[in-house]
Amino acid sequence: MVLGNRGNTSLKVPIKLEAAEIRSSIGTIAILSAANGLSGAGAVWDINESLTGDQIPSGANSHPFCLSFHLEIPPESALPADLVEPLILKVRVLASIESPPHDMIR
Repeated sequence: MVLGNRGNTSLKVPIKLEAAEIRSSIGTIAILSAANGLSGAGAVWDINESLTGDQIPSGANSHPFCLSFHLEIPPESALPADLVEPLILKVRVLASIESPPHDMIR
């Protein structure tokens, strides 16, 4: 995965992703690579090592990083031929933002 900053201010370290929701319609899904050890909603990934420097400037991207999951499909389940969304993941970005220049503070 790559995190892109489409905002107007730089995202400063620490930068983390928090799983807000994770689900699968075909089986039980668990997060394996969370920094805080959680396997569902609330799991947090620390992505600071995928940055160059201490920030993601406006309009820039992080380097690629991996998120690991385990999907357990019950043996009696048959996967539908038109399977489109085996995983739904919604995340929140947790980061500090760059302070505006002093002449912009009113």
